Amino acid sequence: MKDIVIKADTLHKSLYLIPIIILIAVIVAQYFYPHCSACSTCGTAGNSSTQLTAESLSDQQKDLTNTTSSPKTEEQPKEETETQTETTETNTTQNTTVTNTSSTNTTTTSSSGCTPTDVSNKIELLINKITYIIKGEDWAKVTKVSYTIKNGKIDFKPTLRVYVYDENDDETDKDVYKEVLLTETLAKSCEITKESVISSGISYNEINKTKTLKLEVLDEDSNSLASVTKTFKTE
Repeated sequence: MKDIVIKADTLHKSLYLIPIIILIAVIVAQYFYPHCSACSTCGTAGNSSTQLTAESLSDQQKDLTNTTSSPKTEEQPKEETETQTETTETNTTQNTTVTNTSSTNTTTTSSSGCTPTDVSNKIELLINKITYIIKGEDWAKVTKVSYTIKNGKIDFKPTLRVYVYDENDDETDKDVYKEVLLTETLAKSCEITKESVISSGISYNEINKTKTLKLEVLDEDSNSLASVTKTFKTE
């Protein structure tokens, strides 16, 4: 019986302590967790913080993506620039190729390799230049003759006979040719200008006198077609 009274008394004293403990718990809770009373606000703040973190991560991923792809975008203009440079060089080469061909085609001969003549129905022979060498006090040699044949008559292969004489020679000596020159075939309506070398030279004396050089052109059958004379002085 005595034990029951003691326990009842202890329980009665404990009832006074419960409010004190609750009060202490409230004070401690308010001190250490001042925002816990606004749970809905904490939840909203937590959600906002989570959204901001997610947005920040998304922005960082976008920045990383742009940073990774941007070098490729910068390299593309370089490739285009290189391609344009190569095209310009090729065009220069082509342009260059077109200019050289045009100058090569500018010639004075016809498509058959013939130099057109201004004569027709006849053959003309011209002496352009006589070259000589003085060999001694009173003798010299004719070494070269430059001439032009204008053919307005027939296709033939010219043969030229060279005569050298002066006014004191008799007619028999004048008719003796001293050299024969051969040329390539000459087509009708074409002309040829050529300088022929007389290998052994045509010797003559009395170099103080005026000399005459005669050229005669013949066809393949030794028919005389034209002749021309030119006087010169040995100086």
